[in-house]
Amino acid sequence: MDYKVSVIIPVYKVEKYLRRCLDSVVNQTLFDVEIILIDDGSPDGCPHIIDEYAQKDERVKVLHKQNEGLGMARNTGIEIATGEFLAFVDSDDFIAADMYEKLYKQAKENQVDVIFCGFYQEIQSNNFKKIIDFQTPILFQDADIQELALAFITKHNKFGKQISRTVWHAIYSKQLIVENHIKFPCENIIPSEDLIYHINVFQYAKKILFIPDAFYYYCCNEGSITQTFRIDRYERNKNERTALLNVLKNDSRILIDLQFVEFTKNYLLSLVNCSSMNFKSKMRIIRTIKKDSIWKEIKIKFSFLSKKGKLFYLTIMLHSSILIYCCGLLSKRKNTI
Repeated sequence: MDYKVSVIIPVYKVEKYLRRCLDSVVNQTLFDVEIILIDDGSPDGCPHIIDEYAQKDERVKVLHKQNEGLGMARNTGIEIATGEFLAFVDSDDFIAADMYEKLYKQAKENQVDVIFCGFYQEIQSNNFKKIIDFQTPILFQDADIQELALAFITKHNKFGKQISRTVWHAIYSKQLIVENHIKFPCENIIPSEDLIYHINVFQYAKKILFIPDAFYYYCCNEGSITQTFRIDRYERNKNERTALLNVLKNDSRILIDLQFVEFTKNYLLSLVNCSSMNFKSKMRIIRTIKKDSIWKEIKIKFSFLSKKGKLFYLTIMLHSSILIYCCGLLSKRKNTI
């Protein structure tokens, strides 16, 4: 079968949600989809479930491997994909039945390398909010694509908003990805593998389309990667900053550093309010961050920072660990900062 879209789904410890996800993909109105399930060393019943789906549907391909993380699992899927376009789904989410039929049709009609759609974000259990980047269809070409890249980093751009950087609400020309050797970075090194992936895609894409229709359902499930505090995230944020600086032009430096400051603010806020760590351990991490030589390199426009970002940035510049800690406590109690 000549597949139109290869759907790559890494699977790890999502037994509770997996069948919901897989049913939404195998029942797509676009039948010519290749479904690639990458068992990333899942220790629960997930391997058995995906083997079951492979036995029932010849479009389903299964690969079992040792755990290496989301980005590496996606790269494995790309290597064996045969479809004209690539798509990615997180295994604890699900999609509308006509998602890939609509995206593929629009991609072919407009001859684009990438097409993005909107999505539904779960606010509470089974309560979803529609998220779209642009109210009407919009096509980006040539120099406009570089402006688009900046919008994936920060809201301080010509559009006045930050665009959702996730890969699961889009499809990508496989030829573009393979010919330019575009791969996901390891999440143990860089926190937002989707951002780096997109920045690299945008260096080669000629036409990118956004449509306001929403097809993807992003579910906020307990224990997911995005919901878990990780001590190493600060170092991974530094790695991401370096990766962005290596790809983008120098005139993007201020925006990249702005993102780093905001990420550091979020990290410190999460650290201060982490219930599983004692005060002494928190202060040790805070002191390490405030002494980091990277702060001598940072170049930002102070007015671009959020209120909380300004507060945390000033306390770091003042080299006061206790002030940083107090800001974290205050921010938890007052969301108006």
